[in-house]
Amino acid sequence: MALRIWALVTDGMRARILRRLDSVDGEDPVELFSTSGARHLRDSMAITSRDDLSADDDEGDVTSDAPGGPIRKDMEEFAHDILGFLELHRRADDFERLAIFAGPLMLGVLQMALPASLKRILVAERALNLITLPEPELRKRVLQLIHENDKRRGA
Repeated sequence: MALRIWALVTDGMRARILRRLDSVDGEDPVELFSTSGARHLRDSMAITSRDDLSADDDEGDVTSDAPGGPIRKDMEEFAHDILGFLELHRRADDFERLAIFAGPLMLGVLQMALPASLKRILVAERALNLITLPEPELRKRVLQLIHENDKRRGA
């Protein structure tokens, strides 16, 4: 029996979870998981220049992604939500293996928050932002990356 593999693809603001990657016909659709709570990240995208921040801004630099900064906190909250969702499905025995593909900053956030139960079943993790790929191309690319990782590990 093939292992049931899911993949998480995220950019820190949006996440796509590909289910049943081992399925030949890709019968399960891509599951979208997003957040509306990334207020600081949205705010920073709306700011066109550093001069747009007022000198008396009591929240400080909303564009900061430094540890402890507001954008980083938004990413950490989102990571917690995503990983909680995945952990619930792992406990329900919906999948046996997990692959993670995220931008470098978000991958670091995920690695810090990843529970041991998900670390044990991790088959691949790469600092790649694949979030904008169309579904069929995304599924194909993720499978390719997982197979490349398997070859490197000798699996």
